[in-house]
Amino acid sequence: MDIVTKFVPDYGYFLTMPVDYQKAADTMLGPAFDTIWVGDQTAVEIMRVAPEANDVIAKEAAHGS
Repeated sequence: MDIVTKFVPDYGYFLTMPVDYQKAADTMLGPAFDTIWVGDQTAVEIMRVAPEANDVIAKEAAHGS
């Protein structure tokens, strides 16, 4: 209980996700990470999806999804 009553008020903070982060995670980031888990690609190789995922998030934010 000390975590909730003592630690969180003093040291905790709320993290928000960008608008429509989940859409980018489900359609781009998740599948890219899956290729790491099965050994088809390295983390460096999947980094190419990061700019594409950022574009999805930015476009959705601009349209107020």
